[in-house]
Amino acid sequence: MYHARLIKVIALVVIIALSVTYLFAQYDEFYDTPPAQTQQPTATAYTQTLSNEAQGTLDGERDASGNLLYGCGGFACGVFGLLAAAISNPQPNAAVIAQLYETKGTEYALAYKYSYSKKARNQNMLYAGIGWAVTAAAALFTFSTIYDY
Repeated sequence: MYHARLIKVIALVVIIALSVTYLFAQYDEFYDTPPAQTQQPTATAYTQTLSNEAQGTLDGERDASGNLLYGCGGFACGVFGLLAAAISNPQPNAAVIAQLYETKGTEYALAYKYSYSKKARNQNMLYAGIGWAVTAAAALFTFSTIYDY
């Protein structure tokens, strides 16, 4: 028969491993694979606008970075830290947006700003969720060692 403490440690390792596997599976074929160049597109005003918006979206998602302090909030506050990350509205630097308006145009800057906010919020929620999971795992481990069920 297995020792109860060993089973609890194995269960804790499995729980942590399952919650962390998402971090290692962030390969995105859309962003990591260069597009195939078949022919040169014609540059009309409509296709240029679509191209500017699409490029702004891609650049905004690429430049977005979450704030690791939301992980601390998820660790300390649990579900409330996750809710704070969900209602947050991270914005790119105002000087960068002003420069994008001047150099790239309105469509590009708006697409950049929107995609940056969305991607940064998702990363903040991920960090807060990881912090919350670490707290839950630590509490499970602590209570399983204190109260040897």
